Amino acid sequence: MDRITKLKADLAALALEAKPLALKSKEDGLTEVESTSFDEVVERMTRCQEEIITATDQASKAAAVAAIDAQYNRPADNVKRDVVHQGDATKTAAQRAQLSPGEALVNSDAYKRALSTGSLSTKGEPVLTPGFFGPEAQKALVGSFTAPGSALLAQVMPGVYRGLERPLVLRDVLMNLSTTSDSITVMQENVFTNGAAEVAEATSVATGLKPESGLTFTEATFPVQTIAHWMPVTRQLMEDLPFMAGYINERLLTGLRRREDAAFLNGTGVAPILRGILQTSGIQVLDAAYFTASPVKNAATDNENINRIRRAMRVLQVTGQAYPTFVLMNPANAESVDTSTDANRQYIFGGATSPLPRRMWGLPIVESDNIAVNTALVGDGQMAAVVDRNQGRIYTTDSHADFFVRNLLAVLAEERVALPVFRPAAFAAVTLV
Repeated sequence: MDRITKLKADLAALALEAKPLALKSKEDGLTEVESTSFDEVVERMTRCQEEIITATDQASKAAAVAAIDAQYNRPADNVKRDVVHQGDATKTAAQRAQLSPGEALVNSDAYKRALSTGSLSTKGEPVLTPGFFGPEAQKALVGSFTAPGSALLAQVMPGVYRGLERPLVLRDVLMNLSTTSDSITVMQENVFTNGAAEVAEATSVATGLKPESGLTFTEATFPVQTIAHWMPVTRQLMEDLPFMAGYINERLLTGLRRREDAAFLNGTGVAPILRGILQTSGIQVLDAAYFTASPVKNAATDNENINRIRRAMRVLQVTGQAYPTFVLMNPANAESVDTSTDANRQYIFGGATSPLPRRMWGLPIVESDNIAVNTALVGDGQMAAVVDRNQGRIYTTDSHADFFVRNLLAVLAEERVALPVFRPAAFAAVTLV
């Protein structure tokens, strides 16, 4: 391992050592002992960074010296031969005699023509080459000239290549809050009876009575749940490939986000699983039976789903007393909406040139393959929230099981989060066709 690589590995290890203290300093603060330790590690990181800069600069200068030496300190005999080796057909026998047999072979037109075909064999046309102890003689091209693996090393591309992550949308369309508790309790309005009316001025003790209104509430509690996973990693991997530490951490945190996005929508609520919006009691349900009893315009046409979304908006406003802010649907249904056309085959939503994000009835369309095909969620994003107790964190230890004696590290990603729904009637699950 060269010096620069070793210094980078040392820097990565120091960063891994300092990270827990850095996180704790932001949240809970450090003790005096921890503060001293943190300052020492940061100082060592600073020195290591300075050494990397110095070593990199020296390596660059050394490479420049080597390049100049290779260009200007070649043997005079080689320089002379470079001047002579221009073309082959016009060379005289005397000129070819200055070449070694191998040089004459690889500089010949016959060799170049054979090389361009991709296969050199003993059946190629003969080449005039000088002998070691006599006049020039005819030689045939020999062999396939396949370079051995040790002579031609594979180029290593930087980074790790993987498929694109699917969109994660629930955090984007709901409120984002934080808590220091292990549960969230909210008061939900249950029934509001509005008895407000005009009242004539009293003319006696028996008249002028004002009407009474009613208001009831329901208390709902939403627990903070833990989402976590881990993987074993060898200590040697972390030392030899410092960039892998950051890559593994990012992949673990991405796994948390993918799991929470699915749970925010479909979670059953059976501990320790979060309860998703679609599984929350009290949300509006506009299913097939609903639309059979109360069909929308243009039923049984390509535009029926568009009108069903509009119906859901009206139901949320009238029944749920909410104002919808988004439409969430499966990519298959979003494609069907995007390609909807009128009688003249004109795209209703602007077609391929329509700017993003696309909107339906003024609401942004967000896609997620976490929602089932032919189901859409229309909702008011202010009536539910993603509440973080602890955002995604990375923990690393070698004290798990027998990991210490096996040179293994356990890398753990964990978060604690709740999903309170303040007003279930502000969301509607819509069945599409």
